[in-house]
Amino acid sequence: FSVPETHRYISNGFISHNSTVADICMFLQVMDVLTRFNPQEFYGVGRTGGFGFILTNRSAPLAKAVTFKKLLPLFNCGFFKDYFPPQLDLQKVMDARKFPSMLSFPGNVAVFPGSGSAMSALGYDMKGAVCDEVNFMEITEGSKKLAAEMVSQGEFSAAKETYYAILERMASRFMVDGKVDGLVVLISSMLSSRDFLEEMILQAQE
Repeated sequence: FSVPETHRYISNGFISHNSTVADICMFLQVMDVLTRFNPQEFYGVGRTGGFGFILTNRSAPLAKAVTFKKLLPLFNCGFFKDYFPPQLDLQKVMDARKFPSMLSFPGNVAVFPGSGSAMSALGYDMKGAVCDEVNFMEITEGSKKLAAEMVSQGEFSAAKETYYAILERMASRFMVDGKVDGLVVLISSMLSSRDFLEEMILQAQE
């Protein structure tokens, strides 16, 4: 959905931000896996199979310092501490303002920040993602990356490559009844009518 230029909207009487919805979506996806009885068996990923949730931004530092940092407080609650304690004390992390590279939960479930490159997703069974500021990710015409990366019409787009690489990994591991059981949330401010996010909106409307 779209929000006004301020990127804020009214939610249950409170002024919220579009990234708040993305954080809630990620939180609910993690909850869905953790609260399932034997999720490895349900998804057929094997006893040691894991579930990865990635948060991306224009760069790896931004993904960690902005997108990942904003999500962490949602997991700093009594329910998670009692039933699905993460590998570290989130309150101490937030007080010290030294944020980890990954948040791990029992059952081999991990949430981690990544760069705008889809290569960040390699090595994980991707169950969901939040891709922030997708309209500001790298776009390079005639780039040397063309030979090695997914491109379209002679143009390398970090946003497109990230989105489709994550979606492909989700489809290969978490397909249930012909549909991908997972969610990729794309958020960004608008730059022009040719933005990646605008393209995706038009594609969804077709």
